[in-house]
Amino acid sequence: MKIILILALSCSSLASATAKFKLIKSSNPDEYLANHISLFLNNGEIVHIDKSKQEQLEIIRDAILNNMTVTLERQTNFEDKSDIIKSVYALETRNMSVEVENQNNKEMFSLERFNRVNFTSLDPLERSNITRLKSYSDAESLMNTFNGDTRMKSECYNRAHMWTYESLAKQGITLGKVWIFFTRKYIREFRHKWWFHVAPYTNVNDDNGKYILDRGFTMIPYNLENWKNMFIKNKASCPVIKDYNQYENDYKNAYCYLIYSSQYYWQPWQIENLSNKKEHRWGYKGFELKKAYKDSLGRRHGKYPELRANPNSGNSTTPTNSRVDYKRRLGVGEQVYNIQKDNKKVKVLSVQSDGTYTIKFLEGPNSGRTGNNWGRHALAVTNGCTGTICVGDKLINPSQNSAKVRVLAIQLNGNFVLEFLSGQHQGKRGNNWLRSELRHQ
Repeated sequence: MKIILILALSCSSLASATAKFKLIKSSNPDEYLANHISLFLNNGEIVHIDKSKQEQLEIIRDAILNNMTVTLERQTNFEDKSDIIKSVYALETRNMSVEVENQNNKEMFSLERFNRVNFTSLDPLERSNITRLKSYSDAESLMNTFNGDTRMKSECYNRAHMWTYESLAKQGITLGKVWIFFTRKYIREFRHKWWFHVAPYTNVNDDNGKYILDRGFTMIPYNLENWKNMFIKNKASCPVIKDYNQYENDYKNAYCYLIYSSQYYWQPWQIENLSNKKEHRWGYKGFELKKAYKDSLGRRHGKYPELRANPNSGNSTTPTNSRVDYKRRLGVGEQVYNIQKDNKKVKVLSVQSDGTYTIKFLEGPNSGRTGNNWGRHALAVTNGCTGTICVGDKLINPSQNSAKVRVLAIQLNGNFVLEFLSGQHQGKRGNNWLRSELRHQ
């Protein structure tokens, strides 16, 4: 018996004993666990139900035919392997894909503009225009702006959608997404709990090229191999593919597959629709963002920030560091420089109701200590530009015998924090340097 359905929860968090789901698909009996039907949930999880429970299986069959949401009650609640389902309850009839498509926010998505986009292939990365950052430290700084206050039970695809959207809306930086799909071969061998996981990634000008920004699992960017090995116990190679059907059909030849996509693909069924229906995704949909924010942060109304850099404007120019707002509010977890404490690097721990920050010192004599009530004017950000000068640029300081310097950060007033690379101040840092006092090499 082959069952195909649809569902909702998290590709990494421990699920509750009873929860609403849609089912993506299910397997033949005994394929993954003897005497059980295996159900694939849209949060990436795999669960099993005893094939002797005919009444429960009838509910599942009806859910498939009518595209109904169901509640699954768990008999087990394992953290590292797939659970057994005790009972299934039918809830409501709902066509999720149609609902998503029909509730587009006009400011976020325009069918007319979408129709003007010329797609030439079935590559999920087409027209993605992913930003290439200058260095690993830029990727680290960007990841530090990600909202880490996510719910434990939030779904990975919702977190990834929120983080990529905010990088575009607040920083002007376009990220991609990387999807890891676990094959039947891997799931059977390790009784794996999940069938997919997704996280944002960025391109960087170094030997690795791509870094994964998976704030749900790491605090720093990981290269692809290290990120992949967090989920693949036998460290098997995961071939990169562009066709979702290859994952579905070639499960005997690999333990896992990777698919790179643009930031606009929200859930796996959209990547599957690209392969089977030639349906490209381009532009953010308001309904999807509302669901992503509500699930990720638990906010009642699922509010999200206004998109400054509208991807539907028809402008194909890749966003650059110059579009990062150095005057912005700092995010929890972000690393910045404290210009009132010898330009030492600190980490933002929290934002107070009066707009001041609690920070932790990462360098110097106060390393490891925390401090409260630091104003935004004392903290300089580690990405962005003013004029033609950007964080990370190597410049000449004519007033210091043409010493070579590197821009470490930008202050709230637009002045720069510099590190001297040559001259009598080599190795030292200084702040409040003006743009007029610096020139390019």
